[in-house]
Amino acid sequence: MDNNKKFLRENFIKARQEIPKDIAKSAASVITQHLLEIIPLGSKVAAYCPINGEIDVGGLIAKLQGRGNVTALPVVDDNSKILKFIAVTENSVLTKGKYGIDCPEALLPEIIPDVVIVPLVAFDKNGNRLGYGGGYYDATLAHLRIRNEKLLVIGVAYAMQQADNLPIHDGDQKMDMVVTEKNDDRIIR
Repeated sequence: MDNNKKFLRENFIKARQEIPKDIAKSAASVITQHLLEIIPLGSKVAAYCPINGEIDVGGLIAKLQGRGNVTALPVVDDNSKILKFIAVTENSVLTKGKYGIDCPEALLPEIIPDVVIVPLVAFDKNGNRLGYGGGYYDATLAHLRIRNEKLLVIGVAYAMQQADNLPIHDGDQKMDMVVTEKNDDRIIR
């Protein structure tokens, strides 16, 4: 199973990185509009800084802040697989953290999100997510679901990142929804 996941990761990441910048920008804009229709006003939203051709949700973060949502970005805790979501504003300074991902200072306030926007390498119609294989989001989502039973987990991806059926392990956490640039591609479980 792990070899299959590795093969899928390599192929989906390569395909995602080959998406032209203008198409990626357009897709991010469409996805942002879809998400603004879904994410409740006043909710606390954890997002991410994109790497390796992931959908850029920077515009979403700015629009959420503009309408009064609390936003946060993940910080990797070296002692745990559980990500900390640190509150950010339009004035927050980000630095390169673990894996070269932009993140806020871990000393700033941590939030327990109502909504988590998760990056992904691939997804399937059952709400399964294939990530990079580190297990950070799976551990974090399991932890957060204990602390917030109404947690909404939304994956964002290009429609071309959908697989037929992804191989899954016992600890893999499903997403509640996947939003793509295709208006009819919202996958809700």
